[in-house]
Amino acid sequence: MRGCRNIRTGEPVVASVERIARNDPYALEPTSADLHVIWRNSPIGFEHKRLGRIGPVPYQRPGGHTGGHGVTFLAGNYSQTLSTTLFPPGGPSQFDTSSDSMTAMGDVFPQISLKWNWNEVHNLMVYLAGSIPLGAYDVNRQATIGSGTWALDGGVGYTYYNKNTGLDFSAVLRSTYNFMNPYTAYQSGIDLHLELSASQYVTNGLSLGLAGYLYHQVTGDSGPAAVLGPYMARVAGIGPQLGYDFKLGSRSASISARSYYEFAGQNRDQGWNTWLSLVIAWGPFSGKLAKDR
Repeated sequence: MRGCRNIRTGEPVVASVERIARNDPYALEPTSADLHVIWRNSPIGFEHKRLGRIGPVPYQRPGGHTGGHGVTFLAGNYSQTLSTTLFPPGGPSQFDTSSDSMTAMGDVFPQISLKWNWNEVHNLMVYLAGSIPLGAYDVNRQATIGSGTWALDGGVGYTYYNKNTGLDFSAVLRSTYNFMNPYTAYQSGIDLHLELSASQYVTNGLSLGLAGYLYHQVTGDSGPAAVLGPYMARVAGIGPQLGYDFKLGSRSASISARSYYEFAGQNRDQGWNTWLSLVIAWGPFSGKLAKDR
């Protein structure tokens, strides 16, 4: 590859070649690439002194695909404060406030995915995930980390990432099906989520940007405990985000912080919420982590 020249300019077609697993190629995942080839510009054909010419052909290619799998779990502190105002007939207004907080491990989320990449900057992913209710859950608590119920989640995501400019944009459309909660005899309806993220890398690892989401319930709640009927919910959120990619031993890692201001809610809590995420790749170090969810 290093001996190939661009048939239009005569320049080398390869900018660099990175060997992902120099010591043990068999340590890679079954569908992981053992070489990363960075092309110089956009060659439509190759010229080699000994092997001759290949092309010209359209630069657009079908793309490569890789399979992936992983497990996510939550851990942290969840605090909630509810303030209510009552207006009894013929009497003064009454105010009440209640608070609760829980620090514990959350549910476990196994996931499988299939990903495609083309033209180096476009990435497409389809995935299927589940929610296993192993987290701390107390039906009598106002704040609880776990959900207490099983769920299935699937969707499609697109990421544009240009390493030359540092621009990163992602969009994920997904849907969640919730099973009946055995503790409450309540089943939440199917919902749709649209998650958007745009950031700019200001250094090799540090990125700044905005994130937002739309949540909309498409089927009503059900079950013996659904005394309020379908109770359809929706909410939107937007806020800043900060991310940092780094090397953890021989693996790629990323830590990110997001804060959302929620608005336009219906039958859904609103306010500020903040998420801190740590992602560690199973495979060997390969630079920036792909943004999955």
